[in-house]
Amino acid sequence: MRSIRHKSHIKVLAALGAVALLAAACSSSGGAASTAPSTAPSTAPSAAAPSEAAPPAAAAPTVGIATGALGDYLVGPDGKTLYLFTPDSANTSTCEGGCLENWPALIVEAGATPTAAAGVTGTLSTFARSDGALQVAINGVPLYYFAADSAPGDTNGQGVGEKWFVLTPAGEQVGAAAAPTVGIATGSLGDYLVGPDGKTLYLFTPDSANTSTCEGGCLENWPALIVEAGATPTAAAGVTGTLSTFARSDGALQVAINGVPLYYFAADSAPGDTNGQGVGEKWFVLTPAGEQVGAATSSRTDY
Repeated sequence: MRSIRHKSHIKVLAALGAVALLAAACSSSGGAASTAPSTAPSTAPSAAAPSEAAPPAAAAPTVGIATGALGDYLVGPDGKTLYLFTPDSANTSTCEGGCLENWPALIVEAGATPTAAAGVTGTLSTFARSDGALQVAINGVPLYYFAADSAPGDTNGQGVGEKWFVLTPAGEQVGAAAAPTVGIATGSLGDYLVGPDGKTLYLFTPDSANTSTCEGGCLENWPALIVEAGATPTAAAGVTGTLSTFARSDGALQVAINGVPLYYFAADSAPGDTNGQGVGEKWFVLTPAGEQVGAATSSRTDY
């Protein structure tokens, strides 16, 4: 009987040992699963990350090119139109004070070198303005903006005062200034006044200040020098008399110099003709100062 009990006790112990070994095996297997390494390394770089930082965008050239109704013309780094001022000389600006408020200079920082877009064939440079700012020039011609141009493509400054013009990529003036209302020619009578077409101008001695006495048939032979309403007559360099206008009886604006009304002569067919000089001892050419030239030299009476 004791033998049977002893064998049963041994079997129970063996069974308990097997259970313990099984539990240990399960515990070991579960721990291994929890510590298994990930198939992807935790330190792998993101596929979207760039290999290096992108370079900054290139700055716009100091002087570029735009195209419009005026053809190809120069613009600043903001795309707005650039202009020249005809009274300027090489690397010298004559636009100061109020002029500069309306026509801001194209400037760069001290030590900067102006850059040109592809196609700009003129040579860029800088010069010091009277206020110390460095203004940009092309072929020595100072460059400006126009305050009334509000956006790229505006060319509102073209031809203003017959002194402001846009420039080609070569740095040349676009368009030409209209001929002055009153200019100067030189001939056998010396220097004398001419109209915008180059033909000789005359005074009529019966006239008084800003008053014409030439009407009807007289006006057919001696057409008045007139300008459009609201226009201001312009003088060529060397004309020292003061130009003005007055309203004729027909409403036309006739040009005068020092108050003396100005006329052409219908019998002058080309610049250089002075066939009206001394006609009727009442018609004479004028000096650049607006004074009568000579005395009667003609026997013509068609006045």
